[in-house]
Amino acid sequence: MSIKYKFNVGDIVEYTNPNGVNWGEKTIIGLDERTGKPTYYIAPTDTPWFSVSEEGLKLLQKEVKQIVEQQEQTQENNINEGENKMDTKIYIDSMKKKIKEGIAVKELQEYYIFLRDNSEAVKAYVMDIINN
Repeated sequence: MSIKYKFNVGDIVEYTNPNGVNWGEKTIIGLDERTGKPTYYIAPTDTPWFSVSEEGLKLLQKEVKQIVEQQEQTQENNINEGENKMDTKIYIDSMKKKIKEGIAVKELQEYYIFLRDNSEAVKAYVMDIINN
Protein backbone atom coordinates (compact mmCIF):
# COMPACT_ATOMS: atom_id res chain seq x y z
CA MET A 1 0.00 0.00 0.00
CA SER A 2 1.39 3.37 -1.06
CA ILE A 3 1.27 6.24 1.44
CA LYS A 4 0.12 9.58 0.03
CA TYR A 5 2.10 12.47 1.51
CA LYS A 6 0.78 16.03 1.55
CA PHE A 7 4.24 17.54 2.14
CA ASN A 8 7.65 16.96 0.56
CA VAL A 9 11.20 16.88 1.87
CA GLY A 10 12.39 20.46 1.95
CA ASP A 11 9.00 22.03 2.69
CA ILE A 12 8.95 24.66 5.42
CA VAL A 13 6.09 23.98 7.83
CA GLU A 14 4.71 25.13 11.15
CA TYR A 15 4.41 22.28 13.67
CA THR A 16 1.74 22.03 16.37
CA ASN A 17 1.86 18.90 18.52
CA PRO A 18 -1.22 16.80 19.45
CA ASN A 19 -1.55 18.78 22.72
CA GLY A 20 -1.93 22.05 20.81
CA VAL A 21 1.55 23.39 21.55
CA ASN A 22 2.95 25.29 18.55
CA TRP A 23 6.66 24.55 18.01
CA GLY A 24 7.09 27.08 15.22
CA GLU A 25 8.84 26.81 11.88
CA LYS A 26 10.37 23.47 10.94
CA THR A 27 11.80 21.89 7.79
CA ILE A 28 10.71 18.46 6.62
CA ILE A 29 13.88 16.37 6.25
CA GLY A 30 12.38 12.92 5.77
CA LEU A 31 9.28 10.82 5.24
CA ASP A 32 8.44 7.99 7.65
CA GLU A 33 6.64 4.92 6.29
CA ARG A 34 6.79 2.80 9.46
CA THR A 35 3.39 3.87 10.83
CA GLY A 36 1.44 3.23 7.63
CA LYS A 37 0.24 6.84 7.81
CA PRO A 38 1.90 9.98 6.43
CA THR A 39 4.35 11.08 9.11
CA TYR A 40 7.44 13.26 8.74
CA TYR A 41 10.88 13.84 10.23
CA ILE A 42 11.40 17.53 10.95
CA ALA A 43 14.31 19.77 11.93
CA PRO A 44 15.34 21.36 14.11
CA THR A 45 14.14 19.10 16.91
CA ASP A 46 15.41 17.51 20.11
CA THR A 47 13.91 14.18 18.97
CA PRO A 48 15.18 13.51 15.42
CA TRP A 49 14.17 9.83 15.64
CA PHE A 50 10.50 10.76 16.20
CA SER A 51 8.28 11.48 13.21
CA VAL A 52 5.26 13.79 13.47
CA SER A 53 1.78 13.38 12.02
CA GLU A 54 0.57 15.29 9.00
CA GLU A 55 -2.33 16.76 10.99
CA GLY A 56 0.08 18.87 13.05
CA LEU A 57 1.79 20.47 10.06
CA LYS A 58 0.90 23.60 8.09
CA LEU A 59 2.79 24.53 4.92
CA LEU A 60 4.53 27.91 5.14
CA GLN A 61 6.33 28.09 1.77
CA LYS A 62 5.25 26.47 -1.48
CA GLU A 63 8.20 27.78 -3.49
CA VAL A 64 10.67 25.76 -1.40
CA LYS A 65 10.16 22.72 -3.63
CA GLN A 66 11.25 24.71 -6.68
CA ILE A 67 14.32 26.05 -4.85
CA VAL A 68 15.28 22.54 -3.70
CA GLU A 69 14.90 21.15 -7.21
CA GLN A 70 17.15 23.91 -8.58
CA GLN A 71 19.74 23.24 -5.88
CA GLU A 72 19.52 19.51 -6.56
CA GLN A 73 20.18 20.08 -10.26
CA THR A 74 23.10 22.39 -9.46
CA GLN A 75 24.60 19.80 -7.12
CA GLU A 76 24.26 17.09 -9.74
CA ASN A 77 26.04 19.28 -12.27
CA ASN A 78 28.86 20.18 -9.87
CA ILE A 79 29.69 16.81 -8.33
CA ASN A 80 32.49 14.80 -9.82
CA GLU A 81 31.85 11.09 -9.18
CA GLY A 82 35.48 10.33 -8.38
CA GLU A 83 35.42 12.82 -5.51
CA ASN A 84 32.05 11.86 -3.99
CA LYS A 85 33.36 9.73 -1.12
CA MET A 86 35.98 12.21 0.08
CA ASP A 87 33.68 15.20 -0.49
CA THR A 88 30.96 13.43 1.48
CA LYS A 89 33.22 12.79 4.47
CA ILE A 90 34.53 16.37 4.48
CA TYR A 91 31.02 17.75 4.10
CA ILE A 92 29.60 15.53 6.84
CA ASP A 93 32.37 16.57 9.24
CA SER A 94 31.64 20.25 8.59
CA MET A 95 27.88 19.63 8.89
CA LYS A 96 28.32 17.88 12.23
CA LYS A 97 30.02 20.99 13.59
CA LYS A 98 27.38 23.31 12.12
CA ILE A 99 24.52 21.15 13.45
CA LYS A 100 25.95 21.41 16.94
CA GLU A 101 26.12 25.19 16.47
CA GLY A 102 22.52 25.21 15.23
CA ILE A 103 23.24 26.94 11.90
CA ALA A 104 22.93 24.08 9.43
CA VAL A 105 19.22 23.54 8.87
CA LYS A 106 19.13 24.89 5.28
CA GLU A 107 22.39 23.15 4.34
CA LEU A 108 21.16 19.92 5.93
CA GLN A 109 17.96 20.14 3.90
CA GLU A 110 19.96 20.62 0.68
CA TYR A 111 22.32 17.76 1.46
CA TYR A 112 19.50 15.38 2.41
CA ILE A 113 17.97 16.00 -1.03
CA PHE A 114 21.30 15.13 -2.63
CA LEU A 115 21.64 11.97 -0.54
CA ARG A 116 18.21 10.60 -1.33
CA ASP A 117 19.55 9.50 -4.71
CA ASN A 118 22.75 7.95 -3.32
CA SER A 119 23.58 4.75 -1.53
CA GLU A 120 21.74 3.61 1.60
CA ALA A 121 25.09 3.25 3.36
CA VAL A 122 25.88 6.93 2.92
CA LYS A 123 22.39 7.89 4.10
CA ALA A 124 22.76 5.72 7.20
CA TYR A 125 26.17 7.23 7.92
CA VAL A 126 24.81 10.77 7.66
CA MET A 127 21.73 10.03 9.77
CA ASP A 128 23.95 8.41 12.42
CA ILE A 129 26.08 11.57 12.58
CA ILE A 130 23.00 13.82 12.69
CA ASN A 131 21.46 11.80 15.51
CA ASN A 132 24.61 11.76 17.64
